Amino acid sequence: MSAAISVDEIRGFRCFQNLGEADIEALARNLDEVTLAPGQILFREGDPGESAYLIISGQVEVTIKIPDQAPRTLAVLDAGSVLGEISLLTHEARTASVTAVTATRLWDISRTELQTAVDAGEVWATQFLLATALALAHRLSTLDHQLVELIGAQPKPDEAKTAELEQLRRRLFTEWTF
Repeated sequence: MSAAISVDEIRGFRCFQNLGEADIEALARNLDEVTLAPGQILFREGDPGESAYLIISGQVEVTIKIPDQAPRTLAVLDAGSVLGEISLLTHEARTASVTAVTATRLWDISRTELQTAVDAGEVWATQFLLATALALAHRLSTLDHQLVELIGAQPKPDEAKTAELEQLRRRLFTEWTF
Protein backbone atom coordinates (compact mmCIF):
# COMPACT_ATOMS: atom_id res chain seq x y z
CA MET A 1 0.00 0.00 0.00
CA SER A 2 1.22 3.48 -0.84
CA ALA A 3 2.62 5.41 2.13
CA ALA A 4 0.39 8.32 1.11
CA ILE A 5 -2.74 6.22 1.70
CA SER A 6 -3.30 5.30 5.32
CA VAL A 7 -5.61 2.66 6.75
CA ASP A 8 -7.19 5.32 8.99
CA GLU A 9 -7.98 7.53 5.99
CA ILE A 10 -9.63 4.62 4.16
CA ARG A 11 -11.61 3.65 7.24
CA GLY A 12 -12.81 7.27 7.42
CA PHE A 13 -15.36 6.22 4.79
CA ARG A 14 -18.30 4.34 6.26
CA CYS A 15 -18.40 1.86 3.40
CA PHE A 16 -14.79 0.80 4.05
CA GLN A 17 -14.75 0.69 7.88
CA ASN A 18 -14.93 -3.09 8.09
CA LEU A 19 -12.45 -3.97 5.36
CA GLY A 20 -9.55 -6.22 6.27
CA GLU A 21 -5.94 -5.32 5.59
CA ALA A 22 -5.78 -7.21 2.26
CA ASP A 23 -8.98 -5.53 1.04
CA ILE A 24 -7.65 -2.10 2.03
CA GLU A 25 -4.45 -2.80 0.11
CA ALA A 26 -6.50 -3.84 -2.95
CA LEU A 27 -8.54 -0.63 -2.70
CA ALA A 28 -5.43 1.53 -2.25
CA ARG A 29 -4.00 0.20 -5.52
CA ASN A 30 -7.04 1.67 -7.31
CA LEU A 31 -6.95 5.17 -5.81
CA ASP A 32 -5.36 8.23 -7.39
CA GLU A 33 -5.02 11.34 -5.26
CA VAL A 34 -6.34 14.68 -6.47
CA THR A 35 -5.72 17.98 -4.70
CA LEU A 36 -7.76 21.14 -5.16
CA ALA A 37 -7.11 24.72 -4.07
CA PRO A 38 -10.01 26.78 -2.70
CA GLY A 39 -12.22 27.85 -5.61
CA GLN A 40 -10.82 25.22 -7.97
CA ILE A 41 -13.42 23.31 -9.98
CA LEU A 42 -13.27 19.50 -9.87
CA PHE A 43 -15.86 19.10 -12.65
CA ARG A 44 -18.73 20.99 -14.25
CA GLU A 45 -22.30 19.96 -14.86
CA GLY A 46 -22.40 18.37 -18.31
CA ASP A 47 -18.77 17.16 -18.26
CA PRO A 48 -18.21 13.47 -19.01
CA GLY A 49 -18.01 11.43 -15.82
CA GLU A 50 -15.47 8.63 -15.70
CA SER A 51 -14.72 8.66 -11.96
CA ALA A 52 -16.17 8.91 -8.50
CA TYR A 53 -14.32 10.77 -5.76
CA LEU A 54 -13.77 10.17 -2.06
CA ILE A 55 -13.10 13.31 0.00
CA ILE A 56 -10.14 12.70 2.31
CA SER A 57 -9.97 16.22 3.71
CA GLY A 58 -11.40 19.62 2.95
CA GLN A 59 -14.80 20.69 1.73
CA VAL A 60 -16.52 20.99 -1.66
CA GLU A 61 -19.72 22.64 -2.84
CA VAL A 62 -22.07 20.84 -5.23
CA THR A 63 -24.17 23.15 -7.44
CA ILE A 64 -26.61 22.87 -10.34
CA LYS A 65 -27.64 25.34 -13.01
CA ILE A 66 -31.18 26.64 -12.98
CA PRO A 67 -32.30 28.50 -16.11
CA ASP A 68 -32.45 32.29 -15.60
CA GLN A 69 -31.20 31.99 -12.01
CA ALA A 70 -27.93 31.79 -10.14
CA PRO A 71 -26.55 28.27 -9.62
CA ARG A 72 -28.21 26.51 -6.68
CA THR A 73 -26.18 24.78 -3.99
CA LEU A 74 -27.29 21.19 -3.52
CA ALA A 75 -24.80 20.27 -0.82
CA VAL A 76 -21.55 21.11 0.90
CA LEU A 77 -19.59 17.91 1.43
CA ASP A 78 -16.84 17.19 3.94
CA ALA A 79 -14.26 14.46 4.51
CA GLY A 80 -15.77 10.98 4.35
CA SER A 81 -18.18 11.91 1.54
CA VAL A 82 -18.40 10.31 -1.89
CA LEU A 83 -19.31 12.28 -5.02
CA GLY A 84 -19.52 11.76 -8.75
CA GLU A 85 -21.08 8.32 -8.35
CA ILE A 86 -24.08 8.98 -10.60
CA SER A 87 -22.02 9.56 -13.75
CA LEU A 88 -19.73 6.70 -12.80
CA LEU A 89 -22.68 4.30 -12.72
CA THR A 90 -24.85 5.70 -15.53
CA HIS A 91 -22.14 6.58 -18.08
CA GLU A 92 -23.89 9.93 -18.46
CA ALA A 93 -22.65 13.50 -18.12
CA ARG A 94 -22.11 15.05 -14.71
CA THR A 95 -25.41 16.11 -13.13
CA ALA A 96 -23.85 18.91 -11.07
CA SER A 97 -20.70 21.02 -10.70
CA VAL A 98 -18.23 20.59 -7.82
CA THR A 99 -15.93 23.34 -6.53
CA ALA A 100 -13.49 23.23 -3.63
CA VAL A 101 -14.51 25.48 -0.73
CA THR A 102 -11.25 24.83 1.13
CA ALA A 103 -8.00 23.10 0.22
CA THR A 104 -9.24 19.60 -0.53
CA ARG A 105 -7.70 16.15 -0.97
CA LEU A 106 -9.69 13.49 -2.79
CA TRP A 107 -9.19 10.01 -4.14
CA ASP A 108 -10.34 9.25 -7.65
CA ILE A 109 -11.82 5.81 -8.47
CA SER A 110 -12.18 5.34 -12.21
CA ARG A 111 -15.02 3.43 -13.83
CA THR A 112 -12.51 1.04 -15.41
CA GLU A 113 -10.80 0.26 -12.09
CA LEU A 114 -14.15 -0.22 -10.34
CA GLN A 115 -15.44 -2.53 -13.08
CA THR A 116 -12.25 -4.59 -12.99
CA ALA A 117 -12.52 -4.90 -9.19
CA VAL A 118 -16.20 -5.88 -9.40
CA ASP A 119 -15.41 -8.51 -12.05
CA ALA A 120 -12.64 -9.88 -9.80
CA GLY A 121 -15.03 -10.03 -6.82
CA GLU A 122 -12.98 -7.63 -4.71
CA VAL A 123 -14.74 -6.91 -1.42
CA TRP A 124 -14.01 -3.17 -1.46
CA ALA A 125 -15.82 -2.78 -4.81
CA THR A 126 -18.89 -4.61 -3.52
CA GLN A 127 -18.90 -2.45 -0.38
CA PHE A 128 -18.59 0.70 -2.49
CA LEU A 129 -21.46 -0.30 -4.79
CA LEU A 130 -23.69 -1.28 -1.87
CA ALA A 131 -23.04 2.02 -0.10
CA THR A 132 -23.70 3.90 -3.34
CA ALA A 133 -27.00 2.06 -3.87
CA LEU A 134 -28.08 2.84 -0.30
CA ALA A 135 -27.20 6.53 -0.67
CA LEU A 136 -29.04 6.81 -3.98
CA ALA A 137 -32.09 5.02 -2.53
CA HIS A 138 -32.10 7.48 0.38
CA ARG A 139 -31.91 10.45 -2.00
CA LEU A 140 -34.76 9.02 -4.10
CA SER A 141 -36.92 8.51 -1.01
CA THR A 142 -36.19 12.07 0.15
CA LEU A 143 -37.08 13.41 -3.30
CA ASP A 144 -40.35 11.48 -3.24
CA HIS A 145 -41.29 13.03 0.11
CA GLN A 146 -40.40 16.49 -1.20
CA LEU A 147 -42.56 15.99 -4.29
CA VAL A 148 -45.50 14.90 -2.15
CA GLU A 149 -45.04 18.02 0.01
CA LEU A 150 -44.94 20.23 -3.10
CA ILE A 151 -48.14 18.68 -4.39
CA GLY A 152 -49.87 19.13 -1.03
CA ALA A 153 -48.52 22.65 -0.42
CA GLN A 154 -50.26 24.24 -3.37
CA PRO A 155 -52.75 26.73 -1.82
CA LYS A 156 -55.01 26.58 -4.83
CA PRO A 157 -54.47 23.29 -6.63
CA ASP A 158 -53.32 23.85 -10.17
CA GLU A 159 -54.36 20.71 -12.02
CA ALA A 160 -51.66 21.06 -14.68
CA LYS A 161 -48.84 21.53 -12.12
CA THR A 162 -50.18 18.76 -9.91
CA ALA A 163 -50.38 16.40 -12.88
CA GLU A 164 -46.82 17.32 -13.89
CA LEU A 165 -45.49 16.66 -10.37
CA GLU A 166 -47.39 13.37 -10.15
CA GLN A 167 -46.05 12.34 -13.55
CA LEU A 168 -42.49 13.11 -12.40
CA ARG A 169 -43.05 11.14 -9.21
CA ARG A 170 -44.44 8.12 -11.10
CA ARG A 171 -41.53 8.26 -13.53
CA LEU A 172 -38.99 8.27 -10.71
CA PHE A 173 -40.51 5.14 -9.24
CA THR A 174 -41.52 3.16 -12.31
CA GLU A 175 -38.36 3.12 -14.41
CA TRP A 176 -37.18 -0.23 -13.10
CA THR A 177 -35.31 -1.58 -16.09
CA PHE A 178 -31.76 -2.38 -15.09
